[in-house]
Amino acid sequence: LRSFDGVPSVGGTALTSSGEFLLKLSSGGSLEWSKNITTTKTHHITGISCHSTGEFVVRSAAISGISIGGATTTSTNPVILAVFRQDGSTKWATAMPSGGSPTFDNSGNLYTVHDGPRNNPFTIGDITLPAQTPETQYYMVVAKYNPMQNKWLWAIRNKSVTGTGGPGAAFLAISSTGIPLLSLSLPTGDIQFSNTIKATMTSRYAVITSTIEQK
Repeated sequence: LRSFDGVPSVGGTALTSSGEFLLKLSSGGSLEWSKNITTTKTHHITGISCHSTGEFVVRSAAISGISIGGATTTSTNPVILAVFRQDGSTKWATAMPSGGSPTFDNSGNLYTVHDGPRNNPFTIGDITLPAQTPETQYYMVVAKYNPMQNKWLWAIRNKSVTGTGGPGAAFLAISSTGIPLLSLSLPTGDIQFSNTIKATMTSRYAVITSTIEQK
């Protein structure tokens, strides 16, 4: 909920101030709890997804200097992912580079997908993938985060890409056995993630699906 023109009310209950809130409503529509995220007019939250356990994941806007769930964004890690319990308390939160929507496996590990120019290094946590010059194409990175260790475990980038443009429109899913599956679009050319397997596009903007090797 966002309200910057006075203190809002939900189900007959007035909230503490104007601003941006996380809310939980009962099946009858009454307010169970509210959590203020910010009182500024800068929108902090861009997405919420719920799990069958009742926990939910919040994704922030890509803005430096905002805080959610105890994590604070920076210029190099401008996005926060935070997991909240059913009662609104924070389970964990981490800041990361801009990227696509998060995906979780059955053990609660987080997987993310990112892209960018291959002539720039990519850093997430204490992992840095070096720049790959003189290539000027774009990379696609899949990374895994373990909240119990508060650590990014690995990050994998495509080893090569040719043709016009670069990979895009990524969609990441996790199989029941915990294997990341990445679907993406690619103009004519080829893209390679593993040491031996290369996918070649013969028609413009075809779609490929790649099984990401576990580290």
